[in-house]
Amino acid sequence: MKFLDALLPVGRTNGAIFDAPTTMKQLIKYMDRYYISEALVVHTLSRDSGPDIGNMEILDWKHERIKCVWAFDPCCIKVETAAEFLNRALENEIKAILINPSAMGVRIDRTSRIDELAGLLEKRRIPLILLYSKVTGLPSDIINWYEITDFCKKFPKLPVIAGELRTLSNRPMLEALAQTKNLRVMLSAIWQAQMLDTIVEKFGHRRVVFSMGVPHMDPAAFQMVVNYADITLTAKEAVACGNMKDILEEANYEG
Repeated sequence: MKFLDALLPVGRTNGAIFDAPTTMKQLIKYMDRYYISEALVVHTLSRDSGPDIGNMEILDWKHERIKCVWAFDPCCIKVETAAEFLNRALENEIKAILINPSAMGVRIDRTSRIDELAGLLEKRRIPLILLYSKVTGLPSDIINWYEITDFCKKFPKLPVIAGELRTLSNRPMLEALAQTKNLRVMLSAIWQAQMLDTIVEKFGHRRVVFSMGVPHMDPAAFQMVVNYADITLTAKEAVACGNMKDILEEANYEG
């Protein structure tokens, strides 16, 4: 079965497992080892603290199996506008935009610069990845699913992908899925027993995208979650690869 990792951070960071990749050469070898055919790749600097610096670290990463992701700085005093940022990203063949609200201390539902970017992404159906990650402590349950619900309703045609280290309080997440149509969750965040089965049964197989949870999780764990889930083969293939591939194919990167 082919797997497409919806977000694979590469680079040094606190709490990473010992062999997490930090270079493109290491990344390709890593993908081969764990049956990852393609991956959306972001630099850990972009995710953790410095979007502009981290984005430049992967600027020259050109490989048919790698789709680069840039992080967006939502600070209202940035000189570059959201439109200028997006244009620059598209010129560099970026396939998705990431925001880490936890690293920046912002709320996605009350930040004007995020609103501006989200409106532009929605017009093109370019995916927005909301990864809630903190460098220290590696905490679970830091997503506010009610904020995400309101945000998804405000931009109903924007593909929104949400993830964190681990979502233990699953009831707010399930409520968010029930109230929205454009929200997907990363498999690596929902690793309780039978949670994938439950989401597929209640909301359909299009609401989950695959991710290994690298660099903090065991990179072989979630392939087995898909392989041994009590869901149909069609659903397994969609979660493993098809859902993320559909999102990318539906996006307008040219117009």
